[in-house]
Amino acid sequence: MTAHRRGFTLLELTVGLAVGGIAITAGYATLTTLVDRRGRVEEVTRETSRAFAVRSSLTDWLAGAKLETRGSSASFRGVHGAHGDLPDDELTFLTSSRTPLGDGATIVRLYVARTAAGSHAGLSAEFIEWQGTRRQTVLLDSAVAGLGIRYASGVFASQGWVATWSSTTVLPGGVQVTLHAAPHDSLAALLRVPIVVPLEGGR
Repeated sequence: MTAHRRGFTLLELTVGLAVGGIAITAGYATLTTLVDRRGRVEEVTRETSRAFAVRSSLTDWLAGAKLETRGSSASFRGVHGAHGDLPDDELTFLTSSRTPLGDGATIVRLYVARTAAGSHAGLSAEFIEWQGTRRQTVLLDSAVAGLGIRYASGVFASQGWVATWSSTTVLPGGVQVTLHAAPHDSLAALLRVPIVVPLEGGR
């Protein structure tokens, strides 16, 4: 008796290829989704790390704020302002905390930089060596379009918040910094939470 070899029919081959194609397509779609999701996770992680670094830097610089009475006095000066519908405050102070210029006492100026056309360029910090000539400006976050700063004090009345501060002899009891994005712009969630820093020796 002769063995009869049976191959695939055209219909079986077509069905097999179709099923295989569906499986490959589903696998590719799943792989693409996983890669996209991983990319998004990495992006969020980078964004959160940058936001944490900005918050930490602002907190450290403010926590090290002091008034220098030897030689020329350094002032703690906060200016209240507005640009369009957003706050446009500015703060200049002397800090003993580490800055991009190093460990020495440094004057820090926090402000929102603007282009010649008046649009925002982002939250910036200017550093000036207290007893030296070095200076440097750093863009902290380009998404920040508004800067609101308040000062906690009980010097003039009962404990509360005031919009401006300027003194060479008295520090406020604390500072609250609120960062704002331009309308329809994004700002890391960690930077939308106000930064509150108590000041040592402040009142």
